[in-house]
Amino acid sequence: MLTAGLVLAAMLYHRLWGKTYPLQPQPAARPSTAQHLPAMDLSTADLQALLSRFDQGNNLTAQELGQLVLAAEEQAIARRFGSVSCGQMMTAQLWTCRPDEGLDSLASKFQQHPIKSLPVVNASGQLLGVVARGTLLDWVWQQRASVQQRRQQRTWRLWGKKPPAQATACAADLMEDAPLCVQDSTPVSALLEELAQHAVPFVAVLRGDKLVGLITRTDIMRLLLH
Repeated sequence: MLTAGLVLAAMLYHRLWGKTYPLQPQPAARPSTAQHLPAMDLSTADLQALLSRFDQGNNLTAQELGQLVLAAEEQAIARRFGSVSCGQMMTAQLWTCRPDEGLDSLASKFQQHPIKSLPVVNASGQLLGVVARGTLLDWVWQQRASVQQRRQQRTWRLWGKKPPAQATACAADLMEDAPLCVQDSTPVSALLEELAQHAVPFVAVLRGDKLVGLITRTDIMRLLLH
């Protein structure tokens, strides 16, 4: 009678929590049809195999085990990288430009340095935006004089007059908002959570509103390897 009472109590307890007791282990899914859980490389079949290996099939479902694994991964990341700040891992050597800087100067910087974006800062070092190398190339292509424009210039020269000046642009005309900004005191663990949700070419590191460094994919890979 005592055993039956314990079993009934267990069934009632699990039913209150929306579970059945004892848990019915589900058949392992075939590798080709196994459902993969988000942000994890273990499939449902893998999780069910782990439950069977440790004889936990009656206590946990594959979904619950997956949630535990994800929580453990998050806790490990927080413990490992929680003491490292973005300011400690950033690249402090910066190539920047001013908002009124001409496109010739921007093109020269892109040619001299292995970079894909140039942060735009004012005289106080405040980050205003970013000019991407692709944006500069697109602008140059679009501004190529058409055949009609060349003919008009020839006509002006034929009459001994100076052709009208071509439109000019500067960094402020091409810049876009920075994709992602963090403070230099931000823990790297918080940054990794942001990067898991956003694909960005780099992360701007600020101290207050001033740009002090950049974090690139190379910096992230170097930290993870260490």
